[in-house]
Order: sequence, then structure tokens, then C-alpha cells
Amino acid sequence: MRVEDSQVSFSGGVRFFDLSLRRESIRFIEEEKNESSFGVVPVSFKTEPISAENVEDVKELLVKKILEMLTGKKIKTLSMKDITGSVQPVEEPKFGAEYKREELSVRASTLDFYAYGFVRTEGGKVINFEVSLKLVDVEIKASSESIR
Repeated sequence: MRVEDSQVSFSGGVRFFDLSLRRESIRFIEEEKNESSFGVVPVSFKTEPISAENVEDVKELLVKKILEMLTGKKIKTLSMKDITGSVQPVEEPKFGAEYKREELSVRASTLDFYAYGFVRTEGGKVINFEVSLKLVDVEIKASSESIR
């Protein structure tokens, strides 16, 4: 086969898209201690006399009794004084801050290629052709951080 005539045309293009968003915030918190009865579940159990030196001992004994009721087993504990010595309780902070950062990044690119044409042989036969290619690439990144 011998080529008498031919014609080829090309076209192509590249497009880019890039978007980045970032949001940051700092919120200062000032809390007041409010006593509430939220989450209190009435439980009935038989009482027994207790002896405690201070409020911390009563709390410790109460937690022990609740755990014994829930598990059904006798719990053997040490005194908090045996573990910590004479450490003074630390006052909880009544203020704080919350930092949030959110980021979103979107990148996209496309590549288009198009070619068409014909080939004519000596015998008069015409061969038409057409080629089309498209490449798309997309990248998405999202991140979120929160510190309190």
C-alpha cells in the first residue's frame, strides 16, 4: 500500500484548578462550678455505720461500696494516704482555651489530546482516523485538629 495523500490535525489543552481553605479559631473558656443533679440514679441498699476522718475518706468508701454492689465481690483497698502520703488536693482550673484548625485542599488537573485525519492510498482508498485522550487527576486533602 502506497500513500498518495494524508492530512493530520492535532489539538490539546491542559487545565489546572487549585483551592485551599484554612479555618482557625481560639475560644477562651471560663467555667463556673455549678452543682447539678444530672445523672443521679436513685439506688437502694442497706446501710451500715461507717467511720471516716474526712470527706475524702467518705468519697473513697462510697466508691468502694458502689463497686462492690456492681461486681458482687468484696474489694480490698489501701487508704489514699498510704498511696499519696500527705499531698494536698490541687484546685481545678476555672479557665482554659480551645484551639481548632481545619484545612481543605483540592487540586485538579486535566490533559486533553485530540487528533484526526485521513490517509489516501494510490488505489483511491481513504482511511479516516480519530484519536481522543483525556487524563484527569484529582487530589483532595482534609485535616482537622482540636486542642483543649
